[in-house]
Amino acid sequence: MKKIEQSVELAFWNYSSEKELLKKLEKIGRTSYQSFGKITEESCFQFIKMIIDRKHFGIFEHEILSFDIVTNRGITHELVRHRMASFVQESTRYVGYNNKEFEYITDIVPDATSDAQSNDLVNGYMLQAYNIYCKLIELGVHRQLARDLLPHALKSSIFITANLREWLTVILPLRLDKSAHPTMRKLMKMILYEMNEIFPFLLGQFLRVYNIEL
Repeated sequence: MKKIEQSVELAFWNYSSEKELLKKLEKIGRTSYQSFGKITEESCFQFIKMIIDRKHFGIFEHEILSFDIVTNRGITHELVRHRMASFVQESTRYVGYNNKEFEYITDIVPDATSDAQSNDLVNGYMLQAYNIYCKLIELGVHRQLARDLLPHALKSSIFITANLREWLTVILPLRLDKSAHPTMRKLMKMILYEMNEIFPFLLGQFLRVYNIEL
């Protein structure tokens, strides 16, 4: 049994620079205005800022962003509620946890109570749940039924693809809100930092509009 941290990995991003992405979005956006003659080497920055200020977010549906995420089952149950996204998730029906190392996310113990006693309590519970799961399988219970005993803290891999509009105007504002689950907020911060590495100007414009701090 092993405790692990959440992780986020950007997948299949093929742009060599942010400007390359912005130029594509500018060309798409100028279709509305038929103002292609105004395109210059640097015009994409001001154009994208104008589009975001006017909340003309439709052009951002023409680009997708994919993340390979490791979190716990409870958090994935919230993530898959986003309708405008596609998901592929580790299946507890088909993965036999009695045949691989049993892992769970450390955030099961909140930072404010991560003392030795609470850690021992969590570790004891996780081990008991795992042992019962393994015992049921030994007794002939199919793992798709035994999996109902596995806790929400169980590690789960999930691959998420959504367009930029969904990420920047729905998923991040909702899941970074102070009312969101602390583990979810931590995960979204990791995604935010990944985005900031590849398109800091574009991200900054949305953070400004939605009053989100990096």
